[in-house]
Amino acid sequence: MITAICQADCVVLIIDSTTDSFEAGIFKDGQIRDRTLLAFTLGGKQMICCCNKVSFTDIFLC
Repeated sequence: MITAICQADCVVLIIDSTTDSFEAGIFKDGQIRDRTLLAFTLGGKQMICCCNKVSFTDIFLC
């Protein structure tokens, strides 16, 4: 993974958008923050963020 990030022109970050998974990943020790920091540290200056599981039906907006 580290070799691939060093040679990449762009980094693609796929985020699980279900409530519990997103919150767990974005907190201080979450994988989203770790992967983003790792990609930036290794020279990834452009990032594409994709949201996965957007059609999850167990979300209450009201």
